[in-house]
Amino acid sequence: MTDLINVPSAYTKRDTGSLGPTVLMFVYNTFRPDIRVLKEAQSLAKAGWSVKILALAEKGAPHTEEFDGVIVHRLSRSGAMSRRPPDAARFENAQLGSNGSRPMKAFVLITRRAKRMGLHLIRPLWRLQRFLGFYRACYRYARRAPAHVYHAHDLNTLPAAWWCKRRIGGKLVYDAHELFTECSWQTGFSRKLWTLLERRLIRDCNRVITVCGSIADELLNRYGIDPPVVVRNCPLPPKTPISRHRSHLRNATGIRDDVPLILYHGGFLPNRGLRNLFKAVPHFDHGSLVMMGWGKMEAELRALADALKLNDRIHFLPPVPQEDLIAWTASADIGIIPYRAVGLNNYYSCPNKLFEYVNAGLAVAGSAFPEIRKIIEEYDIGATFDPEEPVDIARALNYMLNDDHRLQQQKENAGRAAAVLNWHCEAEQLIDLYAGLDITENQKASPADQESRVSSAST
Repeated sequence: MTDLINVPSAYTKRDTGSLGPTVLMFVYNTFRPDIRVLKEAQSLAKAGWSVKILALAEKGAPHTEEFDGVIVHRLSRSGAMSRRPPDAARFENAQLGSNGSRPMKAFVLITRRAKRMGLHLIRPLWRLQRFLGFYRACYRYARRAPAHVYHAHDLNTLPAAWWCKRRIGGKLVYDAHELFTECSWQTGFSRKLWTLLERRLIRDCNRVITVCGSIADELLNRYGIDPPVVVRNCPLPPKTPISRHRSHLRNATGIRDDVPLILYHGGFLPNRGLRNLFKAVPHFDHGSLVMMGWGKMEAELRALADALKLNDRIHFLPPVPQEDLIAWTASADIGIIPYRAVGLNNYYSCPNKLFEYVNAGLAVAGSAFPEIRKIIEEYDIGATFDPEEPVDIARALNYMLNDDHRLQQQKENAGRAAAVLNWHCEAEQLIDLYAGLDITENQKASPADQESRVSSAST
């Protein structure tokens, strides 16, 4: 069992019976765990709701798991194809052989003709079939164990939650973790498809939640819905005071106490601006950069540091467990967010690491995007830059590093901002939203009936 949430008395459990009204959450991952989803689920559970999460099955992971009163059921995508996308040529040849059925032979001939016209169908159809398998499994579960509220985490689970509301009854909450239709990995076809789905389904939602004001405004302007409620991805406050006398990062890297330490933590991924960050380091007047994380770009970044002859100023560390992240982060001086504006979703981003830096008491240097700039300027905790210009990244860092008094003031301001930018404050928005849902008696599932049917629904 894992207890992440220490809930303030402002939203302690209501008198709603032994189990309380029920919430069924949908997430299209294996939940290992998904921190935002778990924080929301545990906050609702502490406030008196009975919360279950439906996630994807994974080899080696238990089908059912409990996290301090929140039950996670991992569902197999019944009838779905293999986990990996099929090799198109091998698949086509197999279907055209003597064992292939007549409909499949016709399908292969159609896909080959479409390919000659520039359309590649097998992989998109494979992805669609995987989604439909999960949606079908979710609906079967909900039909046997109906809930008062169906809570869709991200657009890729909204069809399943919407269908449950439509066929079974209950309330529908859409939790947009990002501007899904504007993610940089979307193709033209998939972007149009997801936009059509979102436009159709979002109007049937009883409430919409998202992670920042910019995305809330975008959804409002696009679809003419009621203003979404903003619940930001702030971390839980540390359970014990942060000790700045224990410098985990300096001990792990050997960086001297008199050298300013700039930290990037998180994924080593494209579009995070990490190449430009490395190119900016030679222009830093002083200081060392620590890269704490993981990702497919790690080998490339190590090679780039070597090519720039910066191995003495750029240090790599593996990621640390989520529960230790704030303590490790606190031993830096500046946290950096060099994201690139490769799409509207990135441009509107309000990354978790922004709030993690603040809760660790760090000054912050970040891309001059609306949400990042808003936090940095409102609380006077750092400086912004153009992430496409390494020289401008260095300008912002040097502005902070070359005035010890200013840097210390920005770090103190971050410490004060942490009193507001934490999960306890954000959870109040979520609890108030759920308190405003009209859960009428005829919508309520019987807790006894529900519990008796859960085991059969999860098999």
